[in-house]
Order: sequence, then structure tokens, then C-alpha cells
Amino acid sequence: MLLRKSVYTAIAVGLAVVWAWDLPEAGADLPANFTDMGFESVYEQNVSGLQSSYHAYTEGSSGVNNVPDVMFTLSDQRVSYPSVGQVPSPGGPAGRHFDEGALGLKIEGDNILIRVAGRLDPLTGRELNRIWYGQGDMFVTVEDSEGVRQFALLNGWARKSDGAYRSLGRGYFDSAMEFHAAGGAGDTSLEGWLVRLLDSDDVAGVDGPRSYSADHGIPEGLDFRTYAQGGQPVAWANLEHTTTQEQDPGGNWQTWYIQTWEFPVSLISDESLFDIGLHKIASCGNDQIAMLDRISIPEESPPVPTPSAAVLGVIGLAIAGWAGGTRRQARAT
Repeated sequence: MLLRKSVYTAIAVGLAVVWAWDLPEAGADLPANFTDMGFESVYEQNVSGLQSSYHAYTEGSSGVNNVPDVMFTLSDQRVSYPSVGQVPSPGGPAGRHFDEGALGLKIEGDNILIRVAGRLDPLTGRELNRIWYGQGDMFVTVEDSEGVRQFALLNGWARKSDGAYRSLGRGYFDSAMEFHAAGGAGDTSLEGWLVRLLDSDDVAGVDGPRSYSADHGIPEGLDFRTYAQGGQPVAWANLEHTTTQEQDPGGNWQTWYIQTWEFPVSLISDESLFDIGLHKIASCGNDQIAMLDRISIPEESPPVPTPSAAVLGVIGLAIAGWAGGTRRQARAT
């Protein structure tokens, strides 16, 4: 069970490029794949050319910064989300091709499901001026009484038409590509795996060609972690890729590419109450989405004691004996 009214953070900046607008066919919308399915969710659907909801998720209507800064960070480039107000995106209509649309999580039985929707297809990537961009991994921070741990949920990697892995950012992310493609035992793919991050070197940050990075004058509060390029593989996290469509305020239908990971919650914490932070970004750094939540898993109630079979048998014999005696007494009278 997830506590409602949780603290969320969603932040966004835009990539200033110009592209034609996609017009996919009408279909379901994002809430049907998130809130309507029981996910605790944040939405960041209309960022590029508009204002992000970063301000709303950090300060809200109260004007008080609700986002804690106690979560451990792997790098000094990942800051503690200070209050920077509303951040307009310079991307215009073009930046929507890199937007992150929704992020959510839920507990289902013994498993945790983490879902994100973005405009960039992680399995094909997208090209601009001969540079290919991809959809980054999902970064997971867990804090409980045992301390803070960092994980990554590996995404699918962009591929060429012949199925070969595509080099992103003109080779800037090749180490991450190699880790995804053959980081497991026996050179098996780690795409879709949960990975424990042990060091800052396990993470590749946004810094490739035509991308935003920490030294590009971006306002404080951004998280530049993009891909895992090392770490300790934990388990396959059942990654699934689907799509949905949603109509924007201008009446255009746009495709959202949805990634969903599902794995036993015990892989990240053995406790019934812990904090979790999620962060996601495309390799160009165009748009980020993040959230903080507190997970509360109710303790299993002890089973209600039930009479044993022997006790039930004795009770049955007693009832039968009483009924028989009653009938004999009735005949005697």
C-alpha cells in the first residue's frame, strides 16, 4: 500500500531543435495506463515550449519546499532539487519528441511495479543531425533503517534496422551500451535487469554531443544520471514495452512509449516502510521526470485460529449423540 499525498518531483528542460509533428491514431491516454491502474503517478505531459511543473512538485501551493535532501547522491552533479521556481523549456514543439510524460509505481502482492512513459522510443532511438539519442535507464534510490542504496533498472537499448545495437551520442555512451548488451554472465544482455550501483563510475551522465550537462548553465536542481555503465546485476526485472496515444492541448495525437519493470520488492528492501526516489532522463538531457514516495507494506495479519479436525470431530459426535438422545426421549413419551 502506498501512502497518498506523497512528495513528488518532476523537472524538465527542453532541447532547442525543430522537427515535424507526429500524428498517430487516437487511442488510450496516459491516466488509463497509470492512475487508473493504481499507480502513484506524476505527469509532465506538456513541457516543451511551456512551463514545467517542477515548481508545483517541489513547493506546491503552500510555497514550502517539501522535497527532502537527505537521499544519498552518487555524484556532485546530482543536486538536492532546491527550489528554483518554474522552469520554461526552450525546446518548443520540437522538444516534445524527447519529453517524459508520466512516472508511477505501485505495490502488487510481493512485487513492485515501476512505469514510465516517454515520447522517445527506447528500442529505436531518434536521430538529429546525424547524432542518435536514446531513452535512459530508470534510477532508483532506496532509504530505510539500514541506510541508502542505489539501483538502476536497465532500459532497452536503441537498435539499427538489422538489430545491431546503435551507438548513441557519437560513441559517448559506448561503455553503457556494452554493459547493457553483454554485462551479464556469459556475455548475456542485461537489458531489463535490476542493477545495484556501488560507485559513481557505474553511472554515465548527460554530456555527449548536443546535450545538456552540468557545465552548460542549466539551473540547479537537475539530475544528469542517464545510463548505468557498471554495477552488480541483481535480477531480471521483467521489462515490458508498450505504447499508448494521447491528445495534446492543440488537438494533435502523440505516441507515448511505456516501459514497465516488475520485480520482488524484497530485492531493494526487506522492510515494511521505506522511502524511494525515481529518476529518468533521455540521453540528450531534454526532459527529466522524477518522484519521491514512501512505501508502506502492511504486516501480514496472523491467521484467525480455526478448530482442528479432531476438535470438529468431537463436536460432531457430541451433537449426534445429543440429537439421538432427544429422539429416544420423544419416542418414550
